[in-house]
Amino acid sequence: MEGVYVAQAGFVFGESLKSDAVIRELNGIACDNLEAFESVLRQVPEKEYFNVTWMVPKSCQDRKARESVVKMQRQWYTFRAWSLDRSTRVWCPRRVEAMTTSEEEPALAATLDDEMDIPLAKRRKKAVETGAMVKVKNSICTVLFRTVQNFDMDLIIDEASMEGDVACLRGVGVIVDIEAGFVITNRSTVPQSLGDIEVTMGEVSMSAYVWFMHPTHSMVILRLIKPADFSRAKVGAAAKFQHRMFESGDKVDFVGLDDAGQCFHSEVTIQSVKLMDFPSHWPVRWTERNLEAVCLVDDPSNAKGGVLCDGDGNVQALYVCASAQGDGEMVDFGYCLPSHTWMPIIEQLCAPESLGTNIVVPSLEIAFGKVELQKLKRLPAKIRPSDEWLQKLRSSGSPSVLKVRGITAKGPCDGLLSEGDLLVALCGEVVTSVERVEAKTRELLAESKQSNGLLEVQLTLLRRGKQHDVTVHVPLLGSDGSTQLLVWHGLVLRQVPRALREFGPVQNGLHIAQTMLGSPAETGGIEGDIIVAVDGHPVPTLDSLIELQQQQPSREAKAGERCHLRIESMSLNGQRYMATLEPDPLFWPMSKLTQDNKGAWSCVEDESK
Repeated sequence: MEGVYVAQAGFVFGESLKSDAVIRELNGIACDNLEAFESVLRQVPEKEYFNVTWMVPKSCQDRKARESVVKMQRQWYTFRAWSLDRSTRVWCPRRVEAMTTSEEEPALAATLDDEMDIPLAKRRKKAVETGAMVKVKNSICTVLFRTVQNFDMDLIIDEASMEGDVACLRGVGVIVDIEAGFVITNRSTVPQSLGDIEVTMGEVSMSAYVWFMHPTHSMVILRLIKPADFSRAKVGAAAKFQHRMFESGDKVDFVGLDDAGQCFHSEVTIQSVKLMDFPSHWPVRWTERNLEAVCLVDDPSNAKGGVLCDGDGNVQALYVCASAQGDGEMVDFGYCLPSHTWMPIIEQLCAPESLGTNIVVPSLEIAFGKVELQKLKRLPAKIRPSDEWLQKLRSSGSPSVLKVRGITAKGPCDGLLSEGDLLVALCGEVVTSVERVEAKTRELLAESKQSNGLLEVQLTLLRRGKQHDVTVHVPLLGSDGSTQLLVWHGLVLRQVPRALREFGPVQNGLHIAQTMLGSPAETGGIEGDIIVAVDGHPVPTLDSLIELQQQQPSREAKAGERCHLRIESMSLNGQRYMATLEPDPLFWPMSKLTQDNKGAWSCVEDESK
């Protein structure tokens, strides 16, 4: 049987093909050997779909040829072809570059519909249009996020989210600006920047990248790579957004997408607006906090996401379908982001100068809870707030007070505040809600006209009934998430993310996001969550580890001599580990993945010997 045997499917083919399959054709061109297979792959443009004809010869029940559509992705690894030198019996790698436009080989013919970038099988039937759906349906789109398991850093996934060897998440986006190509979605759908992202509106699909990821709320701004395609196809329209304060019992329209990608409408009832305590994840992942969420009496069944809006189609809240994993159990829940969390971002995106302006979010790096005023009044006199402060808080109209529930390690309040403190005023203004704290810091930022650096803020606290005034320098947080990764001896390393510092104090070092199977790191039994030092040298940053590697290039064995690296690591609870690792630079070279300012990821392999 002629064809190319698939030993391991990988990312490009893994979503549709099985390992142990045999690839017969690519885009109708026969692949009788590896040379023909390589030649055809070189002609496929980046991010383009192409057909693959394959079969599983070992299957007695199914030996017929199958045809699938897959997408070219070169961002994950350096494409390499290997050959065995028969004289030295050494395997030699060779880089396989994509074909340039100057080369004479003909480009492959497109096999997909001219108006679409996705297979015909993925088209959806139109749903019956009712109610507010008529006004909103052209602004809601499907968002598909895919990533290979080796680079799963921030995903919360179950078996249903796996398609072959690829993790796939599906959710809903809302078009903010059709010309600039801005789409707003959530971190349950796009949990990290590294991945393949597709936005589909009607029968048109195109690639997108993460333009901004909110550091504290489940909000991600995507930017389409070719937004003009939506305009040419005459699909999609920017949504209309509107501030609204919800109250218990309010009736409101819900418009969203179901599991099949169908748009639907229903009427929902507001149950409450409250400061939610979101479940934590294990392993540690980003978690929503400090959100006074809008909760519904009954969550829409089968919804993958959507919006709350009025009869005129004004979007007033964003509905998020989220999951949390802890103790081996997956918990699914839904909630709504109120308008005050995302309207400042929307307003900045719609400003003419938005493309040249970095979005920043001032954050105290505190997790808040609430305590009822009535409970404070019943405290013993020694630790009860003064009558003056009780009167000020009562006059604010809120029945509760903000309580410090957690402090981010190495944040602006670390060492200045304590858990259990009551935050009662910010720069002299009484505050009793997270919404007001966020609004006040934004006002101070606008007054200071700063776009980077630190914002000076005065906090008034009550600690055991006594007033304390503290001045903190609030950082202006940019887009969250990792934009650089280092694959080093099979360890996928990154700078320590904020989610770990929110969990507790973390030693300086590099976070182990993943350990690749069969790598020197797995063989050496590297444990823990943070790499602290290599051969006694601290490695606080990715650059420090790269520099260390370059200073000690290729301590390859001489005449059978073996070399090892001493790795010091630690877990999040402070337990320390020591292990040795035997490098294998031939099969496990160091590579760096970087996202540029246009959202594109690239992989550069260290070829120094």
